[in-house]
Amino acid sequence: MNLLYLSHISCLRVENDIPVLESNGYKVTLLNTHKVHFKTALSGYTEFTDIINLYEPGSLLINKLKRALGNMIKRIFAVVKLDSLPITVFLREKWDVYSYSSIRNKHRNIIYRALRDRKIEVVYAAWSTTVFPEIKAIKDLKMNIPVVLSIQSYPIRESRVIGYSRDEDESTREIMENLEGRIHCSRAMYEYMNNHFDLQSYGKDVISMGYYSEKYAFSKKERLISDNDNEPHIVFIGDVNFSQRTFNDIRSQIRELSDEKIHVHFAYTKDKIGGVRKYIHMYERKELVGGQLANFMTQFDACIVLYNIDKKYVRYEISLPERFLFALNSGIPIVVPKGYYAACEEIINKYGIGYSYEGVKDLKARLMDRDSMSKYRDNATKTVKDVSFERNFKEIDKFIKSVCPKS
Repeated sequence: MNLLYLSHISCLRVENDIPVLESNGYKVTLLNTHKVHFKTALSGYTEFTDIINLYEPGSLLINKLKRALGNMIKRIFAVVKLDSLPITVFLREKWDVYSYSSIRNKHRNIIYRALRDRKIEVVYAAWSTTVFPEIKAIKDLKMNIPVVLSIQSYPIRESRVIGYSRDEDESTREIMENLEGRIHCSRAMYEYMNNHFDLQSYGKDVISMGYYSEKYAFSKKERLISDNDNEPHIVFIGDVNFSQRTFNDIRSQIRELSDEKIHVHFAYTKDKIGGVRKYIHMYERKELVGGQLANFMTQFDACIVLYNIDKKYVRYEISLPERFLFALNSGIPIVVPKGYYAACEEIINKYGIGYSYEGVKDLKARLMDRDSMSKYRDNATKTVKDVSFERNFKEIDKFIKSVCPKS
């Protein structure tokens, strides 16, 4: 079956999904929708070269300069705290609504030729509303090619000031209600979508979390650092551009953990952290590719999933972030603050691979309970094979083919 994979090429999902799709008989073309990163082959799957870079500019240098300018403006807004002003949030949301329907004719033509020349039978879009302009363009072409969307996160624009955006719901409606297939990462995600949109009138739905390939799973376990010093060590594998993204700025949480004498390990960042230096450690992420990151994680007592939130947000309740899904490959316990990450907590409890904690003192006490942590670790090790993309692909394969008229 000829499949067009629609996504940003910088998304790890691309290198995760395409090899599994191809090994199961799909002939895949990647339509890269990223406006800065362009490639002719995948880094972790170099034999795959059927890539169409939709927005590749005439001058890559100009595009990089635009991106650098945009990042500088974001940083300035964050420093002077303009990013959280209601007017800033309002204007950004209106821009997002516009951008959902904004795509140039030359890009529509590229999409049309890709669908026609490669005789595409189904479009698989990952991972959320970021690919809506391209999905809308495909729908507008009226070529009767089914589109399946994998929904890992929603809503994308959720403000610390006003919560989730009703504008985003409205801009999402036209797309969501006209998809042939919708893959929801969690039960909570499906319930939210079903309550906010009319899913029953058109298309099919399935709940299936975004599994990672077994190639990212650990292959050997390192000795626990805590066996040497009898102090708890946890690892954080999320975004470390703390000063640029409000919800990712967990520096205050890191300081709080270090004050409680919990060792926190995370990827190198230029941002100033503060806290008790002895308990704060940085590692070089670029050296950890494929399953090497999972192997590296096995030396820690647990992986902590954190965002800079102190109340419930729709996005974090119903979504399964990549930092959580990838942690499932490491075979170590996963811990989250209690009450904020309902979808994550459901999976943690289902497999018995960790817990949600109430405050850092509770976290430390439970990390120091070696018997309980050993049980969680054993369960996490056993769970790795159960949550691989290869083991669960049959369900996705069946779903994709169920929305295709010829299948």
